[in-house]
Amino acid sequence: MTRSRDVKVLLGVSWRRVGVPLLGLCAGLAAAHAVTHFLPQRYEAQASILVTTSAVEPKRPADLGLAQNLAPTIARLVESREVALDAAAELRLPERAVLGHVRSEFEPGLQIITVQADAGSATQAAAVANAAGRAVGRHLGPLETRGETKVSSRLLDTASPPSRPAFPKPLLNGALGALAGLLAGWGAVTLRERFDSRLRQTDQIESRLGLPVVGVLPQLPRRFARHHAAALYARPEVRDAVRTTISTLSVLTARLPHRRLLITSAHDDDGKALVAALLGMGLADEHCWTTLVDGAVRDPVLSGHFPDAPYTWQQVLQQRVTPRRLPDLPTLTVLPAEPGDSMDTQAVADLGAMLTGWHEDCVLVHVPPILAGRELSAFAQQADGVLLVVEAGRTSLADSSRAAWLIRRLGLPVAGVVVIGAMARTDHRPSGEHPRAADLGATLDAPLLPGPRAAGSSPVREFVTAHPKDSSSVTGRHHQQRLGPVMRSAFEERPTLTDVLVRRAAGSEAMDAPPAAVEYATDSPAPSPGPVTPPGPAAGATSKRDPQ
Repeated sequence: MTRSRDVKVLLGVSWRRVGVPLLGLCAGLAAAHAVTHFLPQRYEAQASILVTTSAVEPKRPADLGLAQNLAPTIARLVESREVALDAAAELRLPERAVLGHVRSEFEPGLQIITVQADAGSATQAAAVANAAGRAVGRHLGPLETRGETKVSSRLLDTASPPSRPAFPKPLLNGALGALAGLLAGWGAVTLRERFDSRLRQTDQIESRLGLPVVGVLPQLPRRFARHHAAALYARPEVRDAVRTTISTLSVLTARLPHRRLLITSAHDDDGKALVAALLGMGLADEHCWTTLVDGAVRDPVLSGHFPDAPYTWQQVLQQRVTPRRLPDLPTLTVLPAEPGDSMDTQAVADLGAMLTGWHEDCVLVHVPPILAGRELSAFAQQADGVLLVVEAGRTSLADSSRAAWLIRRLGLPVAGVVVIGAMARTDHRPSGEHPRAADLGATLDAPLLPGPRAAGSSPVREFVTAHPKDSSSVTGRHHQQRLGPVMRSAFEERPTLTDVLVRRAAGSEAMDAPPAAVEYATDSPAPSPGPVTPPGPAAGATSKRDPQ
């Protein structure tokens, strides 16, 4: 399935690189045809005149050399104003119809001069050429040289109306238009690739952002952005991509105490809400107890994807109602949001305290984009990691880099990047340069594979439950306002997963293990809204989970 998705992306890239020039070629042909159709047609006709000489005295021979020498002069006479006026008077045409439309050609050493004329019709072009030839003969009639030789001319070949116009030329115009369109398309593609800063491939995202790509989803249709995520998840290619993302994400977030992940992006239109909905359904499909919360109160979207969710998280906090699992997904709890202007810090703290009291395998919180709101800084105090969503071909490099930098400034570990519509990375390094899985597992101090699996369980479910959760009552592992200076400096110097891979590939030593215990400051914790009952089973559904 991944290969078929890569083939589709490659075809899309090839279409952009080849299709745009071909489209320009077709556009050039169409433009040339349209221009040719609207250009006025011009016809050309040609006649030939013969220059001769004759002696005044009958017994003397004609001087042929003189006729040949006079051919250039007579050719210039054909194009003169006097000849044009004479021809126009003969044909009863206006002067502008003849003047400038008669040309002549000759070859040295010959007595033949070619007269060419162009006009808007074939008949008129032939008539002008013949009239100009006769007018030259009339002007040469009285010409004598030294009283011994007379120079004259006569029509050798009369002009006939041409069958097709000489201008415009459709074949030449089409070739020029196609060439211009092809060059314009190629130039547009080159300029786009040169100045386009949008992220398109996974290797580009990893190298530019310095973050691992945990999943690559196919191109998600825009019509599913706010509704019917379940119908999109039913597609095999989407479901397989989501499961692959969850497997990778489970490895990278195994050491987080509560696995409360914020799902954000640089902008609202990067598909983060749809990704959150798909990940929630994927985790529930793997029998993981999951809670999906909509923290974007300015533009709540999860209620459109999960219309069966009975309560919002505001109702759960204020009315002390018990959340319910979804009927179709008995291990998934969805808490939509009521529309509002924004969330204050106290509301975020109350929500975080409520989620901490629930013993869930994973909590996904859809939060506003990091570059368009201030709520992420408040959510960061109640979360354990951030998942950044990037849409290939839409999210720019500058926005993604700034979003990743701001997330790091919040002190939250970035679990990774989920890319929508990008080609999977192809690593061309030799096999000996790849980090081994055993070394990576020893470095991260976490098992890479679960133990023997019980019947009816899934690999993701076993891996999530294989790691005990932190029973600390402090909300948020990386609450920076409550971290001591020693732990904060240790966390800021802690290498990321990308650093581990680079060090392992270079054969360096494993990174130092993080401190076993976290010493928090003596600041009083944020006020708790009181105990809230954890989610109960959906109506008509029986919970199979052991009580904790």
